Amino acid sequence: MNPPIKPDFDRIDAEAARWTALLNGGEMSATQQQELDAWLAADAAHRRCFARYQFISVDTSEKVPALAKISPVAVPEPPARRARQVRAWSLALGGIAAAAVVGFITFRVVPAFHPTRAVATAPAQRQTLTLSDGSRADLNAHTIHGFSRRAAPRASRSG
Repeated sequence: MNPPIKPDFDRIDAEAARWTALLNGGEMSATQQQELDAWLAADAAHRRCFARYQFISVDTSEKVPALAKISPVAVPEPPARRARQVRAWSLALGGIAAAAVVGFITFRVVPAFHPTRAVATAPAQRQTLTLSDGSRADLNAHTIHGFSRRAAPRASRSG
């Protein structure tokens, strides 16, 4: 003999909650009312669970307004909001400071150590350069010569 089929109480509970919310939310269409009637007629467990949700709904709708009159509930501002604003400003200012440091290093410090202009000769080639201050530079075969435009006395580097 087969054991009796047990109803799926989780599914019944979810359906009863859905029907109660739909019923309390406003007017139901004729089709929805027919579906509710058919669901309630299908099983006594459906009716019991739906009645329990209806009781909870009515009880809650009566007690919550009364409780609100006795002790109004103030919704506090989330405490993390101020910390979030401070953190955002700190990150923004930190980013600006980092960009300023990178800009300073890029435009002031790095060019003093690296030539801003380089001249090179190929193998078996010789070249004479006349610099802007009138001096001359002779480049022999396979030579690279760099000029720093920022150094106080003209600095040059040969490689």
